[in-house]
Amino acid sequence: MKGNIYHTILFYFFYTLYLRVEHACCSDIGLNVFDKGLVIWHPERIIVNSNAKVGRHCSLSSGVVIAQAHDKSPIIGNEVEFMIDSSALGDIVIADHVRIGAKALVIKDIEERNTTWAGLPAKKISDKGTVETPVPIP
Repeated sequence: MKGNIYHTILFYFFYTLYLRVEHACCSDIGLNVFDKGLVIWHPERIIVNSNAKVGRHCSLSSGVVIAQAHDKSPIIGNEVEFMIDSSALGDIVIADHVRIGAKALVIKDIEERNTTWAGLPAKKISDKGTVETPVPIP
């Protein structure tokens, strides 16, 4: 019984801390969306839908939006890097090792691994993704 009370107290402490940081940074990041290894370079104005699924070692910059459209949320692979003010919307799947450029809007599936996408809407601009230049882990 002692362990349960201890875990409950820890949960509420860290959940309160999470809410305060989220509010201070004007961000809304759903719980249990990301797999291990998330890197947030600048935590301001990040919005991530709580129904989205994001793989390991994802990297986010400020202004990133990962949101649902028509009740469908994105599924994002491993080692995907979102640059500043980029967005992924709706029922889309993004492959592993993809880099999304600044201010890009992804509204269609990205099935090619190890590529870089940019533009509005996003188009492939390079065959070099995060394999050649991996996401740095602090």
